[in-house]
Amino acid sequence: MASVSQIEALRALKRELPESFVEVVADEIAASAKLQFGATSLVNVIPIPCGSSGKPDGFSVRIAERVATKMGCHFENILVSSAKKGSSHPKTSARLAPLQLAKRVEGLSLLVDDVASSGRHMELAMRCLRSNAIDCVGTVWIAG
Repeated sequence: MASVSQIEALRALKRELPESFVEVVADEIAASAKLQFGATSLVNVIPIPCGSSGKPDGFSVRIAERVATKMGCHFENILVSSAKKGSSHPKTSARLAPLQLAKRVEGLSLLVDDVASSGRHMELAMRCLRSNAIDCVGTVWIAG
């Protein structure tokens, strides 16, 4: 279990994301994805929509952009959330509305999230994609 100081440190880091940090996280995720799914099996990289930051280019989006480049995949920011700016707490996540799909893509897609405390965002994203016949696998940088 993460300590309060670790959670606060991550929140502070996410408010002022250094590009070098985004790059390190993307390197880790890309290396892991290549080992798990193969270097050429993935076609698209899709970010989980930024929930609590309210930013269209939050941490998960910026990571996914870099992962797509590193893996030679298409970056597809196609999931739309109705989440509002605020806390990303598991109790709040439990009440999230389903995600909407902005467009369809073909080929195996890698869903990327930065932090998963309850897994609800990943669940909603996979449900949305799979219900629209989009093949997907997911990865998270930090999971609780």
